[in-house]
Amino acid sequence: MDSFDNIFSIGGEADFAREALATFRFQAERCAVYREYIERIGVAAADVVDWRDIPMLPIGFFKWRDVYCGAAAPEKVFTSSNTGGGDASRHAMESLALYERAFTAAFERFYGEPRRWSLYGLLPNYLSREGSSLVYMCDRLIAACGSGGFYLDQYERLIDDMARDPKQKILLVVRYALWHFA
Repeated sequence: MDSFDNIFSIGGEADFAREALATFRFQAERCAVYREYIERIGVAAADVVDWRDIPMLPIGFFKWRDVYCGAAAPEKVFTSSNTGGGDASRHAMESLALYERAFTAAFERFYGEPRRWSLYGLLPNYLSREGSSLVYMCDRLIAACGSGGFYLDQYERLIDDMARDPKQKILLVVRYALWHFA
Protein backbone atom coordinates (compact mmCIF):
# COMPACT_ATOMS: atom_id res chain seq x y z
CA MET A 1 0.00 0.00 0.00
CA ASP A 2 2.33 2.67 -1.30
CA SER A 3 -0.45 5.14 -1.95
CA PHE A 4 -3.73 5.86 -0.26
CA ASP A 5 -5.31 7.21 -3.46
CA ASN A 6 -7.46 4.08 -3.94
CA ILE A 7 -9.14 4.67 -0.59
CA PHE A 8 -10.31 8.08 -1.78
CA SER A 9 -11.83 6.70 -4.97
CA ILE A 10 -14.02 3.96 -3.48
CA GLY A 11 -17.15 3.88 -5.59
CA GLY A 12 -19.03 0.88 -4.29
CA GLU A 13 -19.04 -2.23 -2.15
CA ALA A 14 -16.54 -4.14 -4.31
CA ASP A 15 -14.06 -1.24 -4.13
CA PHE A 16 -14.57 -1.02 -0.37
CA ALA A 17 -14.01 -4.76 0.11
CA ARG A 18 -10.80 -4.67 -1.95
CA GLU A 19 -9.39 -1.63 -0.11
CA ALA A 20 -10.40 -2.93 3.32
CA LEU A 21 -8.50 -6.15 2.68
CA ALA A 22 -5.48 -4.25 1.29
CA THR A 23 -5.46 -2.01 4.37
CA PHE A 24 -5.76 -5.04 6.64
CA ARG A 25 -2.80 -6.76 4.97
CA PHE A 26 -0.76 -3.55 5.17
CA GLN A 27 -1.48 -3.25 8.91
CA ALA A 28 -0.87 -6.95 9.55
CA GLU A 29 2.52 -6.69 7.88
CA ARG A 30 3.74 -3.34 9.17
CA CYS A 31 2.09 -2.74 12.55
CA ALA A 32 3.90 -4.86 15.12
CA VAL A 33 1.14 -4.52 17.74
CA TYR A 34 -1.57 -5.59 15.30
CA ARG A 35 0.53 -8.41 13.86
CA GLU A 36 1.18 -9.73 17.37
CA TYR A 37 -2.52 -9.44 18.22
CA ILE A 38 -3.79 -11.41 15.23
CA GLU A 39 -1.11 -14.06 15.77
CA ARG A 40 -2.19 -14.48 19.41
CA ILE A 41 -5.84 -14.88 18.47
CA GLY A 42 -4.87 -17.44 15.83
CA VAL A 43 -5.59 -15.49 12.64
CA ALA A 44 -3.29 -15.78 9.64
CA ALA A 45 -3.52 -12.66 7.47
CA ALA A 46 -3.44 -14.76 4.29
CA ASP A 47 -6.55 -16.67 5.41
CA VAL A 48 -8.72 -13.54 5.68
CA VAL A 49 -10.54 -13.23 2.34
CA ASP A 50 -13.66 -11.30 3.37
CA TRP A 51 -13.45 -7.84 4.92
CA ARG A 52 -16.13 -8.82 7.45
CA ASP A 53 -13.64 -11.31 8.95
CA ILE A 54 -10.93 -8.72 9.65
CA PRO A 55 -10.15 -8.83 13.38
CA MET A 56 -10.67 -5.47 15.06
CA LEU A 57 -7.98 -4.38 17.48
CA PRO A 58 -9.55 -3.70 20.89
CA ILE A 59 -9.49 0.02 21.74
CA GLY A 60 -7.67 -0.75 24.97
CA PHE A 61 -4.50 -1.41 22.99
CA PHE A 62 -4.35 2.31 22.14
CA LYS A 63 -4.15 3.05 25.87
CA TRP A 64 -1.15 0.92 26.71
CA ARG A 65 0.69 0.23 23.43
CA ASP A 66 2.02 2.40 20.62
CA VAL A 67 -0.14 1.29 17.70
CA TYR A 68 1.77 2.74 14.76
CA CYS A 69 3.31 1.59 11.50
CA GLY A 70 4.48 4.80 9.85
CA ALA A 71 7.81 4.93 8.05
CA ALA A 72 8.72 8.20 9.80
CA ALA A 73 8.15 9.52 13.29
CA PRO A 74 4.54 10.62 13.85
CA GLU A 75 3.79 14.19 12.87
CA LYS A 76 1.16 14.36 15.62
CA VAL A 77 -0.10 12.16 18.43
CA PHE A 78 -3.75 12.72 19.25
CA THR A 79 -5.14 11.66 22.63
CA SER A 80 -8.63 10.62 23.67
CA SER A 81 -10.85 12.71 25.91
CA ASN A 82 -10.60 9.93 28.48
CA THR A 83 -14.21 10.32 29.57
CA GLY A 84 -14.18 6.68 30.69
CA GLY A 85 -11.34 7.26 33.13
CA GLY A 86 -7.98 5.53 33.33
CA ASP A 87 -5.29 6.15 30.76
CA ALA A 88 -6.02 8.22 27.66
CA SER A 89 -5.67 6.37 24.38
CA ARG A 90 -3.14 7.65 21.85
CA HIS A 91 -3.43 7.79 18.09
CA ALA A 92 -0.21 8.58 16.25
CA MET A 93 -0.55 10.22 12.84
CA GLU A 94 2.31 10.00 10.38
CA SER A 95 0.72 12.63 8.12
CA LEU A 96 -1.68 15.38 9.11
CA ALA A 97 -2.15 16.09 5.40
CA LEU A 98 -3.53 12.57 4.91
CA TYR A 99 -5.82 12.96 7.95
CA GLU A 100 -7.10 16.29 6.56
CA ARG A 101 -7.60 14.77 3.13
CA ALA A 102 -9.67 11.96 4.68
CA PHE A 103 -12.05 14.10 6.73
CA THR A 104 -12.36 16.74 3.99
CA ALA A 105 -13.22 14.07 1.40
CA ALA A 106 -15.80 12.58 3.77
CA PHE A 107 -17.34 15.99 4.42
CA GLU A 108 -17.55 16.75 0.69
CA ARG A 109 -19.02 13.35 -0.08
CA PHE A 110 -21.87 13.73 2.41
CA TYR A 111 -22.41 17.51 2.52
CA GLY A 112 -20.90 18.89 -0.68
CA GLU A 113 -18.76 22.00 -1.00
CA PRO A 114 -17.73 23.26 2.47
CA ARG A 115 -18.22 26.94 1.50
CA ARG A 116 -21.99 26.27 1.36
CA TRP A 117 -21.97 25.55 5.08
CA SER A 118 -21.21 27.11 8.43
CA LEU A 119 -19.80 24.75 11.02
CA TYR A 120 -20.33 25.42 14.71
CA GLY A 121 -18.49 23.42 17.36
CA LEU A 122 -19.86 23.04 20.88
CA LEU A 123 -17.04 20.97 22.36
CA PRO A 124 -16.40 22.29 25.89
CA ASN A 125 -14.00 19.79 27.47
CA TYR A 126 -12.33 19.03 24.15
CA LEU A 127 -11.37 22.68 23.69
CA SER A 128 -9.84 22.89 27.15
CA ARG A 129 -7.23 20.18 26.58
CA GLU A 130 -4.42 19.47 24.14
CA GLY A 131 -4.38 16.68 21.59
CA SER A 132 -8.01 16.34 20.47
CA SER A 133 -8.36 15.04 16.91
CA LEU A 134 -12.00 16.20 16.98
CA VAL A 135 -10.97 19.79 17.69
CA TYR A 136 -8.27 19.59 15.01
CA MET A 137 -10.79 18.33 12.44
CA CYS A 138 -13.45 20.85 13.45
CA ASP A 139 -10.96 23.73 13.28
CA ARG A 140 -9.89 22.80 9.75
CA LEU A 141 -13.47 22.33 8.58
CA ILE A 142 -14.54 25.70 10.06
CA ALA A 143 -11.72 27.26 8.03
CA ALA A 144 -12.82 25.40 4.88
CA CYS A 145 -16.42 26.54 5.42
CA GLY A 146 -15.31 30.10 6.03
CA SER A 147 -17.87 30.61 8.79
CA GLY A 148 -18.98 29.22 12.12
CA GLY A 149 -16.73 28.82 15.13
CA PHE A 150 -16.11 27.23 18.51
CA TYR A 151 -18.24 27.86 21.59
CA LEU A 152 -17.43 26.70 25.09
CA ASP A 153 -20.61 27.37 27.05
CA GLN A 154 -21.82 30.58 25.39
CA TYR A 155 -25.20 29.15 24.44
CA GLU A 156 -26.98 32.47 23.88
CA ARG A 157 -24.16 33.72 21.68
CA LEU A 158 -24.24 30.47 19.72
CA ILE A 159 -28.00 30.79 19.16
CA ASP A 160 -27.66 34.43 18.11
CA ASP A 161 -24.75 33.76 15.76
CA MET A 162 -26.53 30.84 14.13
CA ALA A 163 -29.75 32.88 13.75
CA ARG A 164 -27.85 35.68 11.94
CA ASP A 165 -25.95 33.29 9.71
CA PRO A 166 -27.63 32.98 6.26
CA LYS A 167 -25.79 29.77 5.30
CA GLN A 168 -26.78 26.16 5.98
CA LYS A 169 -25.45 25.14 9.38
CA ILE A 170 -23.91 22.11 11.01
CA LEU A 171 -23.69 21.98 14.80
CA LEU A 172 -21.00 19.58 15.95
CA VAL A 173 -21.74 18.92 19.59
CA VAL A 174 -20.88 16.27 22.15
CA ARG A 175 -23.72 14.60 24.02
CA TYR A 176 -23.30 16.20 27.44
CA ALA A 177 -22.91 19.68 25.88
CA LEU A 178 -26.11 19.14 23.88
CA TRP A 179 -27.90 18.31 27.12
CA HIS A 180 -26.71 21.59 28.70
CA PHE A 181 -27.49 23.50 25.52
CA ALA A 182 -31.06 22.15 25.40
